[in-house]
Amino acid sequence: MISSRAGAPDRMAQDLRRVNAVELAFHTRLQLTADVEAGLDAALHKRWRDEGTLSMVQRSGGKRRRQVMVLALVRTKDSMVLDGHLAVSGENEPQATSETPTQFLRKLGAAFKQRATIHLMCRFLYAPNEHELLFPLPIPLKPGQAAFDFDEIRGVRLVKKDGEAIAHEVILDRPENEDVSVTFVTHVDDLLDTKLPDRLLSHAVEIAGNVVKVQTRASIKGT
Repeated sequence: MISSRAGAPDRMAQDLRRVNAVELAFHTRLQLTADVEAGLDAALHKRWRDEGTLSMVQRSGGKRRRQVMVLALVRTKDSMVLDGHLAVSGENEPQATSETPTQFLRKLGAAFKQRATIHLMCRFLYAPNEHELLFPLPIPLKPGQAAFDFDEIRGVRLVKKDGEAIAHEVILDRPENEDVSVTFVTHVDDLLDTKLPDRLLSHAVEIAGNVVKVQTRASIKGT
């Protein structure tokens, strides 16, 4: 979790690479009450008041650990849509803006104090020689075992149900038989504040840890 100091610059969410994550995305739709809209109009830029759109970009880290966070807000007739994306940066990354997503989340949290339903996606990449999967991939198929003469299974989708609804799901994929991609998808009710990306990432890491285990030196030696 991030702790901020008075006078210190706003920090981005924790380093994605430390938890093998490559991207985190979240999305929510907020109802615009008169009080919320008045608070946002007073705090945000003229572009928000005139056009109903706003976007902010924040970058952090050195050349080897660079990551970028983008936050976009779009106003509709009686609501606004908030999209956030945090990723390990590569080529053609957007330029940082004067106001950061972290600063904006602080303003948004002051205007919108209730919890919101947030849709979350987080994708991880794991090296197979350093991690143990709950379902090791690929899964070979015996001759004649599968229809249409397939040879192996390289992807698995795990689902946690809440009644008839899906509480969360984890997709394991190893398309090239190299690094394993693990994608976590869910929705949560949470507050909109500067620590939201950290809480979302921590939640994704906790669930992903149920299907991927870091191998110890002893377990690697014994394989």
